Amino acid sequence: VTPADFATGFVQKDANILILVDGSNSFTTQAAYSSAAAISQAYDISLTRQPLSPLNAHFDVLYNPDLHDLWFIVPGFGAFLLYGIALKLTAFAIVREREVGTIEALLVTPIRPIELMLAKMIPNLCIAMLNMALTFTMGMLIFGVPFRGSLLLFVALAVLFAVGGLGLGLAIYSVSHSQVHANQPPTPMNIAVLFLSDFLFLADSLPLVLRCLCY
Repeated sequence: VTPADFATGFVQKDANILILVDGSNSFTTQAAYSSAAAISQAYDISLTRQPLSPLNAHFDVLYNPDLHDLWFIVPGFGAFLLYGIALKLTAFAIVREREVGTIEALLVTPIRPIELMLAKMIPNLCIAMLNMALTFTMGMLIFGVPFRGSLLLFVALAVLFAVGGLGLGLAIYSVSHSQVHANQPPTPMNIAVLFLSDFLFLADSLPLVLRCLCY
């Protein structure tokens, strides 16, 4: 944000400029803060040829001004927990039926396959959403993580995200014949998700191939 008297202040070696940084992501905040400070200082020196700066850069970090680590960690952990529970519960619930031999008994009943899938998914979806609700409630009450925005939109997007995890669990179930086998694919997938889901590293900073895989 450049004030109207910036040019005059610069000549008088007392110019001010405001830099607003998005504090909702710790990596973005730190990178933007460091880069802006370095660019500002380099620009000053290139103009004055002296270490004394005529430009005063004021930084204002939005959304998380004190850069509390828990404000970054708790929401990300809640999302990862929602995904992991939805993935594993669905895979294990149906593989268990196949492992003990009751899946055939279910298939000969009048229920349709889609009804069987929904019967397995809906309870797991409720459990996953309950875990996420507990995580975010504890985050707000115990760790002081603020919640801003539409709760209804947040819940709707969380359900959509959990359904994606449930669908992935069904995909794992379709090729698994035991709980041991069903437990193997999620482990490398969870590691990939950590690195490619914007949780640890920004998607925009990844190489093109990994960025496409991320999306």
